[in-house]
Amino acid sequence: MIYTEGRGYVDGLAAEMAMVREHPTAVISDSIGGCELGIPSASALKVVEAPWDRQAQENMTHFAASGDSGAYDCGQNHQAAVDFPSDLPTVTAVGGTTVFQTTSGAYGREVVWGDPLAQAGGGGGITQIYKRPDYQHGPGITAGSARLVPDVSAVADWHTGWYVRTGGADHQIGGTSAAAPLWAGVATLIDQDLVAGHLRRIGLANPALYWIGQRNSTLHAFHDITVGNNLLYVAHAGWDNATGWGTPDAAALDAAWKTYIRTGGM
Repeated sequence: MIYTEGRGYVDGLAAEMAMVREHPTAVISDSIGGCELGIPSASALKVVEAPWDRQAQENMTHFAASGDSGAYDCGQNHQAAVDFPSDLPTVTAVGGTTVFQTTSGAYGREVVWGDPLAQAGGGGGITQIYKRPDYQHGPGITAGSARLVPDVSAVADWHTGWYVRTGGADHQIGGTSAAAPLWAGVATLIDQDLVAGHLRRIGLANPALYWIGQRNSTLHAFHDITVGNNLLYVAHAGWDNATGWGTPDAAALDAAWKTYIRTGGM
């Protein structure tokens, strides 16, 4: 089951707690968020992060939009900052890309979503709140002691984004609020395949994603984004603060996940 939210914090927190209680195997897509530096106090942080901590305890799968202001989630007039709750180590933060098609309409290539004129782009950077989780240590990961964002990405640029039909009319949309649901959908299909093969569900996705990402040269599960920037961080080969590991090749990612589980992540 996939849940997608686009609510304010109060409604969002209530929905998060309901999901944990009612659907412990849900795959969740979150589109709520705001600058992490806007959380007023440690006590307030403890309250707002509680539902996500509970989901981690239940080993639920959760994808969160990383924001649409590039590396400046608090605004261009403030220091670089990341988005809450995508900064939580217990969720998978999803950044944004711009996608290009070939002349025949097939998939061509992707670059980082970063539009300086619109002051927009996929969220990414270094949290000032959370420590570096264990899965973010290892080959190809920037050295440091703080949680890095994003973990992965998907198409989010409004100009090359998603066509939807609502109210009898066609619309073109974007944002990382569109990228996170793509990942939730892919994860749900992988979950179904894992269960059919008598393998464990995804649960917290990040340990597997980083294991797979560090072996992407042989598993080919990610489109590695190496061009562009999110208004500050520049993409390069491997993991980066602009797009994480990159965007999914769903079939290859499914196969890689089975390899991860069957080898015990070794």
